[in-house]
Amino acid sequence: MLARGSGARAPAVAGMVLVVIVWATQLPLSQEVLRSIDQYYFAILRYLIGCALFVGTLAWREGRAGFALEGRARAVAWHGMSGFTVFGVFVFWALYHTTAAHVSVIMSLQPMLIAFWLWARHGRAPSRPVLACIVTAFAGAGLMITRGDPAQALTGGSLLGDAMAFVGAIGWIVYTLGAARFPTWSPLRYTTLCALAGTLGIMGVAAVLTPLGLAQVPSLAAVARELPVIVYIAVAAFYLAILLFTIAVARLGAVDTLLIGNATPVLVFLIDVWRGLAPRPAEWLGAGMVVAALIAHNLIEGRAARRAAVADGR
Repeated sequence: MLARGSGARAPAVAGMVLVVIVWATQLPLSQEVLRSIDQYYFAILRYLIGCALFVGTLAWREGRAGFALEGRARAVAWHGMSGFTVFGVFVFWALYHTTAAHVSVIMSLQPMLIAFWLWARHGRAPSRPVLACIVTAFAGAGLMITRGDPAQALTGGSLLGDAMAFVGAIGWIVYTLGAARFPTWSPLRYTTLCALAGTLGIMGVAAVLTPLGLAQVPSLAAVARELPVIVYIAVAAFYLAILLFTIAVARLGAVDTLLIGNATPVLVFLIDVWRGLAPRPAEWLGAGMVVAALIAHNLIEGRAARRAAVADGR
């Protein structure tokens, strides 16, 4: 599938390979940052840097008109806080209680969660092959989360962190599906305004929790020590990766883009092995089931999309 028009598509493929590398490295690196800066202020720092880049890009591409809310401030706030406040807090909070590999696999389940959402909300029941992929993916996730021992997962395992990652994934789904409610807005405009709303949301949460002692203002020494990683995650994982992903979807199509993206959890697992956090055999098997189900799901959806395009051409 990736071979067709490979000359014109090569830059987009290379961009997605970079996205996979960046997204795979941000979670293990973030775990190290979270040792000295809590998830609230870590989110604020990286989002402020990333938002500054998005604001500058939007101003350059669309001018002042790109920042007009057009009476849709509430919708922007809802989707922005779901995609950036909820995601930014819960996914990185999860890293205190589970591994980066687990979080990465749970994030990769989003296409399956979207299929369930469309089924529940609009009655769009998936086909039997797609349903089989969904069942396989969630069975694999369950095997990975429990490490083959459900009792252990309930008594001090990674269940809490994995549940937090699921909440973060749902927040990102709300943001992703929300783009359809803004058909006249460019992806850059939607992302920028939502990111600004989400950043304000995190700042509001931190303002409430800090006096209560539930959020800790980091020391200047801690920020200075972790600044290179914060900048890397803000610029590469937040700003650049989102832009490259958007370009890849436009040039390669969603199916091919997601096929490449499926390599992310595999790379995270390999990074954890390198870090000395070797997953158990049950975790490898569960993650493998999820990745295989995702690849099969993308191929099935791609085949259905091509058939629909042929039918429309008639």
